[in-house]
Order: sequence, then C-alpha cells, then structure tokens
Amino acid sequence: MNKPDRLEILTEVSNSYCDELLKIFDNTYKEENKKLHNRDEHFKGVECSFTVNGFKIENKNNFKQFVNISEELFGFLKDRYGPGEIWNIQIAKMKGTGEIIPHVDLGLGFLFSHRIHIPLVTNQNVIFTVEDERFHLKRGHVYEINNSKLHSVQNKNDPTYNRIHLIFDYMTSEYIPFIKSEREFNYQ
Repeated sequence: MNKPDRLEILTEVSNSYCDELLKIFDNTYKEENKKLHNRDEHFKGVECSFTVNGFKIENKNNFKQFVNISEELFGFLKDRYGPGEIWNIQIAKMKGTGEIIPHVDLGLGFLFSHRIHIPLVTNQNVIFTVEDERFHLKRGHVYEINNSKLHSVQNKNDPTYNRIHLIFDYMTSEYIPFIKSEREFNYQ
C-alpha cells in the first residue's frame, strides 16, 4: 500500500463538480451511522450518510449519479493506483465547533484503501491535522489522507457553519478479494 506520508493533493476538480456532488449527497444524514467505526467515540458534532459501506451499495441512486459525473476522477484514480473499486463513500457534515478527536482508522479495509477527501464546503477555520502537521483542505482539490496515522479535524467556526466533505475509499484490485472474503467470513 502506497499512502502519502501525511496528506497529498491528488488533483483538482471544478466548482461545478463540487456543486453537483452537494446536490447528490447533501440531502440525508442517518442517525444510525453515528456508531459505525467508533464514530460516536471520536466524532463530535458530525453527521454522515454512507452511499457505499464495505462494498455494499446503500443508496443505488446516489451511487449511479456519482459514477455518471465522475468518469474523469475514476480515470485519474485508475491511472494513479491501478484498477480498483470504491469500498466506502460517505458525505460528512461537521457542524461549527465540531471536532473529530485524534484517532487512527483501524482495520484492513482502511489500511488497504486510499482515503480520498473532496471538500465541498469549507473555509480557513477548518483545520485538518495529521500527526503534528496542520492543513486547510480547499474546495476544488482532491486529497488523499494517510488515515493510518493519527489524524483529527476541528471546525473553529460558529455553530451555524457546516463543513461538508465527500469522503471515499478506493481499493485496488489486488486487495479486493482478500477484503471481500474477510467480510464474508466475519458475517457467517
């Protein structure tokens, strides 16, 4: 697995693409997702909704729309990392004064995937930290985060300002059979 040291800008996307992503994903946030992956321990003031969760498509309409507008992005990911699939897609809304406390994403799926962030609504008061380095993730950029290192987020805006990111995990084909078989084994 070839993750960046901390964080890397992968490419840029247009504002209209970001607007389309908001139209597709920023509509429903599910209360039950607050407990996934220990989110209730690490995420304060964050709502999310999964379109894909562990290769399982939770919202076929959103996934289809995402694929339809993301041909260029998928081509970029395939060229950079090799053929693969989306393991997870989520929209995450962090309310003003919200935070994600320092943590490491645990599990083979997180280790074997590339964690991609596309900021849709953000400003200078949203600080992303990986290990000891602070970053401001800008709208219009696509980032890979090394989620196997200690990372956190703070929204230092007033309570009415929501930071919104589309986050997805791209897994290359070499790891997919192992992760899918592990998932099937765990559910039997």
